[in-house]
Amino acid sequence: MPQTTSAKKALRVASRKRVINDSWRKKYRAAVKAVKDAVTAGETKHLAELTKEAQSMLDRAARRNILHRNTAGRKKAQLAKLTATKS
Repeated sequence: MPQTTSAKKALRVASRKRVINDSWRKKYRAAVKAVKDAVTAGETKHLAELTKEAQSMLDRAARRNILHRNTAGRKKAQLAKLTATKS
């Protein structure tokens, strides 16, 4: 456990940020999963819309340093490749 006042505050701040970061992580993972599920189910009707939303969530996560920007770019490219073959 932290002993100093500044360490106690750092623990409080880190725990608040962890909750926020976890929610962003959950959002982008759910968006990517929705695209992959749509592809496997063969639902091409809303595929472009789902892909656009997933790419937006990845960009937002990268902007907030939840993901590295290159990782977000790689995941976006993988989604685009996946949806291009199915639509």
